[in-house]
Amino acid sequence: MNIIEDFIPKNRQNRPGVAITPSSITVHNTGNVRKGADATMHASYIKSTNDKVSWHYTVDDTNIIQHLPINEMGWHAGSRKGNETSIGIEICMHEDIDMAAAEKNAQQLIAYLMAKTSIGEIKKHQDWTGKYCPAVLLKEGRWEQFVRGCFSIFEEKKNIEKEHWAKTYYQQLIDRGMVIHEERLDDPITRGELFAILCRMLDL
Repeated sequence: MNIIEDFIPKNRQNRPGVAITPSSITVHNTGNVRKGADATMHASYIKSTNDKVSWHYTVDDTNIIQHLPINEMGWHAGSRKGNETSIGIEICMHEDIDMAAAEKNAQQLIAYLMAKTSIGEIKKHQDWTGKYCPAVLLKEGRWEQFVRGCFSIFEEKKNIEKEHWAKTYYQQLIDRGMVIHEERLDDPITRGELFAILCRMLDL
C-alpha cells in the first residue's frame, strides 16, 4: 500500500494546526459523482479552497493521498467532537471509478491506521451529525460488511507481523556463532535429524 503525502500548506485556513489524539476513524464518500473527480482532483481542491473543510485522506481505486498528519485536526465531521477525535477518510464515488477497488483501498488504509495507532473504532460521518454519509455504503446497505472487512484485514496484518515464537531461539544460536542459512521455523524435522542434534548437544 502506497500513501502519497500531499499536505495542505500550513498557511491555509483549512489547516488549523490543532494537535489531536484520534480515537476513531470516520468514513465519508466525497459526494462528487463527476467524471474524473478522483483523489488527485480532491487533493488539488483541498489545497486551494477557501472553505473551512479538510480531512486526512482521499482514496480512489488507484491512489491514497494524505492531506493532513493524523495528529492534526481536520474539519470533516460536522461536529467539534468528531473533528477533535477522529481521522477523516473520503472515498471517491465518481462515475468512472471502480468502486470495489476504492473501498478495498480504504479498508487497507483503515487497517493500517488501526495497527499504527491502536484505534479500534470506525465511524460513519452519519454518526456525528446524522448526514447521510458515506452515501454509497449506506444506500447499498454495505456499511457493516465494510467494517467487518476492515477488521479482517487488520487481523491478517497482525498475524503476519506477529513474531514467531521460535525467533528468539534462532537468534540465540546465531549469536553463539552457529551458521544457519535459512530460518524456516515451521519446517518439520525427521527423527534422524533429531538424533543428530541430540548427539551434538551431548558431544557424542
